[in-house]
Amino acid sequence: AGALVVAPSAALLGACGKDEPDPLTSVAARASADAALIDQVRGNAAVPAETAGLLTELASARRAHAAALATAISGTAAPAPAPGPPAKPPSPDPHKALAQVRGGLQDAQRQASTLVTTLPRSRAGLLGSIAACCAAYREVLT
Repeated sequence: AGALVVAPSAALLGACGKDEPDPLTSVAARASADAALIDQVRGNAAVPAETAGLLTELASARRAHAAALATAISGTAAPAPAPGPPAKPPSPDPHKALAQVRGGLQDAQRQASTLVTTLPRSRAGLLGSIAACCAAYREVLT
């Protein structure tokens, strides 16, 4: 019976090695990049004022996601990662730029949804909330 207890424990400890990156790191990086992209799209003068207001709220939400993820990664309250440049500059066409934002939100939702079943409950709850927020804003920006 003792061997049965030790074997799973050793397997679990081996899986928690420091060599593997925290899966939330890539989610936090995406949230920061999304916020930077959204800020750039919002700055486009051709974006309607009502849409710019939604984009302001969305950028703030994505920065809050990055901060919450940084806290979950470090285990202590941490500042949000500095916004990095988006992987691809937004299109000057406001319709295409908003499509880029919606595509980024869909990717973020998919990423969070995929990870949610692989993580402990506290982290899964955070990712579920992020996925829901991204889905809601994607629908609102349609």
